[in-house]
Amino acid sequence: MKIATITVQPLTLDLATPFVTARRTATQLTSAVVVITTDTGHTGYGEAPNSYAVTGDTPASVEQVVTAYIAPLLTGRSVGDLSANIELLHTAVVGNTAAKAAVDMALYDLWGQLHGAPLYQLLGGYRHQLVTDMTLSIGTPEQMVTDAKKHVANGFTSLKVKTGKGGLADLVTLQAIGDAVGHTTELRIDANQGWTPKEAVRIIQSLEAGGYNLAFVEQPVHADDLSGLKFVTDNTLTTIMADESAFSPAQTARILQQEIADAINIKLAKAGGIYRAIQICHLAQSFGKPCMIGSMLESDLGATAAAHFGASQPNVKWVDLDTVYFMAGKAVAGGVSYGGSEISFGTRAGLGVTGLRNA
Repeated sequence: MKIATITVQPLTLDLATPFVTARRTATQLTSAVVVITTDTGHTGYGEAPNSYAVTGDTPASVEQVVTAYIAPLLTGRSVGDLSANIELLHTAVVGNTAAKAAVDMALYDLWGQLHGAPLYQLLGGYRHQLVTDMTLSIGTPEQMVTDAKKHVANGFTSLKVKTGKGGLADLVTLQAIGDAVGHTTELRIDANQGWTPKEAVRIIQSLEAGGYNLAFVEQPVHADDLSGLKFVTDNTLTTIMADESAFSPAQTARILQQEIADAINIKLAKAGGIYRAIQICHLAQSFGKPCMIGSMLESDLGATAAAHFGASQPNVKWVDLDTVYFMAGKAVAGGVSYGGSEISFGTRAGLGVTGLRNA
């Protein structure tokens, strides 16, 4: 099975509701889908989200990078030479991690098809099902409380709360949400780099004193402020998770060695794909630090690839793959299945994707 063509297709999906974080407000998903075909008629798929605010990638840049620099290196190569193909992928161009991730996903999809098994089983098969949280995007305190109650009533036991735009005022919103859903509901707080170190410590310590069920606080300060991130980690009891501060295995190693954070959020578009995600996950495991599998604003295609990785690794403690619930439609046929908070895998080989819905 050899790579015959590598193409890039645009993907646009409307959101059912706006998605608001401390970094941006989105009403539409725009991605680039990488499609790799083989001389045997097999097709592999991968998604590069429009992650310009984090990785710098846009659909236009993904198409240019994949077409001009990556495709010429991989065309004609054997799908079975996975590690060598991934090595070529990462030497093709500096940065552009979302573009690399999309190609990586498609390569792994085809590798799974070559071996006739679902990808998560080939990668380790640690779990056969995942449980995701549900995200509350930033809104008024009243709206966020209403949404929180609705999601808990629908069976979600963990809520990912977006915050970081209000500074110390965010504490009131977080307390209102915690009081509304009860202390049995796990709160996962994501400030998206929105707080100062002192604000973060004050807010987290207040929530700790209130007895709220805090799983972790993700990226409370700016990605480049590693001393500030360590200050928050050292002055709170809650698990502090690095997200935008940890793209690569090298960055992750520094955070772990210097005890800057307690956990790592792995996103395929940020890491550069499944191969690098596995490296990061194993590195964190060697330090005794857990990971979460998360995502950018991605469709069910990107979520499927992330789920296969997450299910394969014992060190993935948390799952944050709920963006499909914000979409007004699906990007692909096949892939993983969602039922409330549960994510299930079928028996199809690779990612289990049978085609693009807009194709």
